[in-house]
Amino acid sequence: SGSSATVPFPPVLATCDINDTLTSATSEPWEGVLVQAESLIVSLNGTTVPPTSFGQWQARPFPAPTCGIDDEVVLDDEGYVAVAVPDSGDTLLRIIGVLDYHFDRYKLMPRDNNDVVFLGLPPAPNTRFAYPISDTEIQVVFDRGLEVASASNAANYFISTFDISINGASIDSAGSKVVTLTTSDMSAFRDTMNSRELTVQNVANDQGVAMTAPNTEIFVPGVKNCELVQTNVYPATDSTLLTDLNFAVAGIVTATPTEAFGKRHMFIQDRTGFGYGLDIETENLSSEFDPTLLDQIQRGDSVIVAGVGNDFFNFTSIDLVDHITIVSTANTVPAPAVVSVVTARTEAYEGKLIRIEGVNVTNILPDAPSDFGEWVFTEGLSDTMRVDDVFSPGYEPYVPTLGDSFAFVTGVMYNSFSNNKMLPRAFSDLGPGSGSGFVGVDDATPSPFKTALLGNNPNPFNPMTRVQFSLARKGLVELTVYDIRGRAVRTLSKEVMEAGEYTVANGRALTWDGRDNNGREVSSGIYFYNIQTEDFSDSRKMVLVK
Repeated sequence: SGSSATVPFPPVLATCDINDTLTSATSEPWEGVLVQAESLIVSLNGTTVPPTSFGQWQARPFPAPTCGIDDEVVLDDEGYVAVAVPDSGDTLLRIIGVLDYHFDRYKLMPRDNNDVVFLGLPPAPNTRFAYPISDTEIQVVFDRGLEVASASNAANYFISTFDISINGASIDSAGSKVVTLTTSDMSAFRDTMNSRELTVQNVANDQGVAMTAPNTEIFVPGVKNCELVQTNVYPATDSTLLTDLNFAVAGIVTATPTEAFGKRHMFIQDRTGFGYGLDIETENLSSEFDPTLLDQIQRGDSVIVAGVGNDFFNFTSIDLVDHITIVSTANTVPAPAVVSVVTARTEAYEGKLIRIEGVNVTNILPDAPSDFGEWVFTEGLSDTMRVDDVFSPGYEPYVPTLGDSFAFVTGVMYNSFSNNKMLPRAFSDLGPGSGSGFVGVDDATPSPFKTALLGNNPNPFNPMTRVQFSLARKGLVELTVYDIRGRAVRTLSKEVMEAGEYTVANGRALTWDGRDNNGREVSSGIYFYNIQTEDFSDSRKMVLVK
């Protein structure tokens, strides 16, 4: 059996009791309390000057002030709550919300549109954003509930370039704020970064008030892969070209939201090629996203994620997640790329599942005296990497202890506070080790060969070089050369190869002649080569000098 409690009735307060001034002695007792103010007029809306930016707006008593100069209350949508911002001059019967204090102001935070009650009919709907959810669907999100007839009329939507047609429109029910458009096939735009403009007109709210002017929303058509997001960047800033744009990306889940503390992150990765990865910031969900979906996502799920491109200090992610579709389940999770610390720190590995072998714990409190759940291991003599506990339990129950050693540490590459970090997803991501913090046993039978990328010779080179590697077992081997932007230049191997060594000494190394897949000579510069097998991946750098 269960029980439910009644939400406390919000007391009616004067605006001077909840105004935004720092000197108000009456506001502090109401911090964190659900309250309401009555008979108001919107004095500034969210399109005007501060403090009404960042989804904030102001209202004051109507028809006359009641408290004097400190008579306006600031309303805040707290970034992600779907409260439609009224127009300046709109009159309100009441506003309900929780009183909060941040960024030096008291602010009233309505919980949804029902907390903003208009005197008369509410305004017409406005679009909030649009984004693709597949190669044949676009979702449009409005700021208030909609009438079915006008919202489901495909003639009310069109793409300005007319290279994508709108074939249908549907809405779940009256009052819903989300419309799904069916479109012509957008798969031809998968490899392009150009945006499109969607125009919306004549759609009415659920009380019949129709839009008086068209709205437009910008989106990028065609479901992208992680490689396209990560490698198409602005040269001056190295930020993705999709920054601040609505788009969709597909990938295989390598780390789930339920593995992350507070369900703050999910990581996906391309299943083919180099296997670029991407951070999905599931702590920042749009207002119409059903958060219970996060509990269903498992490693190996093939997903399509729609959201806004974000590049914070050159770490690329998807923010303001609007939609996640689970396309299929139980797919093979990409094998962690076995790399060095130096390689792991390069741009190509951000968001990617990696493994670093043969490490020792050398710092258990890198931010001393503060403890943020991080520790440091060293590979070799001096190459160090931070480990963070973003995922929970992550590396627990291991207790970081100086001098402990591990056969390997596995995790996704992340960056925060200007530090590259590995994020182990679970205790099993720490390989067998020794020390007081953790003791493990490695019963694996050694193989006569170890899968490894052994380097290229000569390096630097002109006009050709030979790439050396070894294979522990027979299997498919992909060996690809990439330019410094991460674009594939030349495929040296994509075939089944026998176990053994492939070296210059035995004449089995693979040769690159400095040409691309079309036989054209490439320019001088830095290139990377990557080997990919069923359970191994590694990359190294080489320099072509002409």
